[in-house]
Amino acid sequence: MEILVVIFIISIVMTGALSLIIQNSIAQKNNMNSLIVTQLAQEGIELVRKIRDDNWFANNNWNQDIATITATTTFTIHFNPLANEVVINKLISPFLEDDYRLYLDNGFYTHDSFNNESSNFFRLISTDTNGTSTKVNCNIKWKSRGVIREYSLDTVLYNWREEY
Repeated sequence: MEILVVIFIISIVMTGALSLIIQNSIAQKNNMNSLIVTQLAQEGIELVRKIRDDNWFANNNWNQDIATITATTTFTIHFNPLANEVVINKLISPFLEDDYRLYLDNGFYTHDSFNNESSNFFRLISTDTNGTSTKVNCNIKWKSRGVIREYSLDTVLYNWREEY
């Protein structure tokens, strides 16, 4: 009888410990994904800002390639480290989920699927211009434990170099 009680107590302790390990593993994965997502969103905003700055240095229209006057512009964006350039692909609605899926390329996230490993993340940039400013939205989606999650980051870029 005592052996059954000891086995019962040990099984309860082991179940609690195993449950704690599983919950810790799930929380660690969620935290890692949250960190990756916030950095991908920040990278998207910074790449759009880089295009604006490069347009100024080249004496082009400040929002060339990132915005149109008449409508919201939607595109994917990533940095190509081999060519040291920002790559933009404008999308026309409706677009498929794979149009904005991110792929892993030697530790970098890219929209280029050629010879790259598919990731669980999707990044879409949209811009809306209003005269001397452009609202930039970076939307990241990912699937976690069967649930689609979403993170959005907004900023406003200004044509502060415009001459009056």
